[in-house]
Amino acid sequence: MQGSHSFWSFLYLLWVSGVVWVPLGLVGFFIGRYVVNAGAHWFWVFGLLGVSWLGYGIWDECRAYRFPAWFPPKGDFIHRAWHIFFTYTDAEAWGGSSLVLILFTIPAFACIAFSLGVMLGFKSGNAPPQ
Repeated sequence: MQGSHSFWSFLYLLWVSGVVWVPLGLVGFFIGRYVVNAGAHWFWVFGLLGVSWLGYGIWDECRAYRFPAWFPPKGDFIHRAWHIFFTYTDAEAWGGSSLVLILFTIPAFACIAFSLGVMLGFKSGNAPPQ
């Protein structure tokens, strides 16, 4: 039952953070569709920065020696990363806080959505070829 609970919590996180990443995905789509210059092809870097930022956050927050002796870490590294960064309700129980969602997970979702929006805008076919 715990796995099902964390899956629904992840879907809830996607829904709540959608107020940030959906508009940025749409902005990226319109930029990709109507900005046709050489610089616009470099917007994928935002997605890479988002994934890198999230990777740094996971590495920094989920290391075993980060936890004090009176609060030993639960599970292995992958399970800690899942529960701390990708579920809304389990972060405190696994040794994290809801702040990591605001600092790492939601900005990473937004960067990825923006980059995918730009890519889909380029692929939409309405932009004239260079």
